[in-house]
Amino acid sequence: MTRVLAYADTTDPTQGNFLILLLCILLIGCVAFMAFLVIFLARSRRHRRADYIMALVIFWALATAGSVAYSADAHLAWAQENTLRLESGYGNPDDVSDVPQTPWKTWLALAAAWGGLISWSMSQKNPPPASSGQSPSDGAKN
Repeated sequence: MTRVLAYADTTDPTQGNFLILLLCILLIGCVAFMAFLVIFLARSRRHRRADYIMALVIFWALATAGSVAYSADAHLAWAQENTLRLESGYGNPDDVSDVPQTPWKTWLALAAAWGGLISWSMSQKNPPPASSGQSPSDGAKN
């Protein structure tokens, strides 16, 4: 009898990819909603710097979505690898030294940046364009 020297994963890899895909779609949707909220506030208040705010929000959204998606992917990959090690008998359930670090400081900075963008977008409201002093109905009267 020969010993098995290799292990082949019998699970369907598309199942894990589908989970990552759904999670990333959900995360990107949440980040997009938060970005559109800032843009909507700036545009509805006719903020003088709405274009600058929109450009910064796009950079913020890209950084946030990338950071969250990368962290989620790393944690899911680690959980799958850890499960494989435990099922094969080579893993120690108490050993979690190789868990990916969650970037809390980065997420705190991104949350603070989002709060700053929200407050900046609500900080000013430009008055409507000045009219010539006559209303359209005044011009019709003689």
